[in-house]
Amino acid sequence: MKKKVIFGAVIFILCVALAGIYWFVSRDRRAVINMVQELADSLFLKSGRPAHEGVLKHQKVGEFFAERISIRIVDPEISMDVSNEELVQYAAIFFRQADSLEIKTQDVAAEVAGEKATFSCDAEIYCTVKNSGDEMSGVYRISGSAEKIDGNWKISSIVIEPVIK
Repeated sequence: MKKKVIFGAVIFILCVALAGIYWFVSRDRRAVINMVQELADSLFLKSGRPAHEGVLKHQKVGEFFAERISIRIVDPEISMDVSNEELVQYAAIFFRQADSLEIKTQDVAAEVAGEKATFSCDAEIYCTVKNSGDEMSGVYRISGSAEKIDGNWKISSIVIEPVIK
């Protein structure tokens, strides 16, 4: 009888421990997925917006990224490592030149291992250039890695490649 009670207690403790681990991992996984979706939502630009809106947006972009970011774009082939400050400056230039931008994310997935995570999604991107009115659109596979810094998930690398459909 005593062995059954001890065995039952051990099984119960293991179940509670596994449930706790699952809860922490799934919470972080949801946080990474939400971060990717929030980044895409924060980049939305409406045509004819007030000038100050672009300023506010480019500053917010930096909140999603680590101090150093590795960026790789597959087509055209571009690879660079930039600081968070440089990324914010590039975003400012982009927001000055873009009239509208919409990013619709689909199938956002994330895997978490401790303080590191990987993520991926498909994104439909629509953009209009301010002065020329040129329109660009496409479907891209976006993947990357993130790390937990001071309790917040920050993107440390990103790869953007076109999806041929």
